[in-house]
Amino acid sequence: MLDSQKQVAPRWIIALFAEAANNALDSNLPSPIIPQKMIRETLKSKVSEIAVRDLRVEYQQELRTNGDFWHETFKNVFNTFPQSRDSMLKLIKSRARIKNATDETLLKRMEEICLLERREPTRKRPEIHYQIPDIYLYGLGLSRRG
Repeated sequence: MLDSQKQVAPRWIIALFAEAANNALDSNLPSPIIPQKMIRETLKSKVSEIAVRDLRVEYQQELRTNGDFWHETFKNVFNTFPQSRDSMLKLIKSRARIKNATDETLLKRMEEICLLERREPTRKRPEIHYQIPDIYLYGLGLSRRG
């Protein structure tokens, strides 16, 4: 993960693996390799909250709209992700109060800082849609559809 200064910011990655390793030790696994499922479950712990906190600190000006952080706005509007591109643009249009930026520009910036992941159309979802990475999703109290 890169911060706003384009420097590596591994705080939550270190926390993720430290927590997963502790969980593995507590589980008395027969192998020293931490199972992927255990790492995914660890995301649902305080590690995700650490990642959200770091995101707030790093992008505190950029991610604010009407006094709230965008990711808090997501939580208040959507219960689950992914969301369609149209839904995201409609939300931005209704809430954004940013000078010299279009709705598209703001959506693109959220992609650049990894708050949102763009997903291309599929048979199941024929439109462009956006997902919040798991590292933030659980810390925001949101869940995946499905």
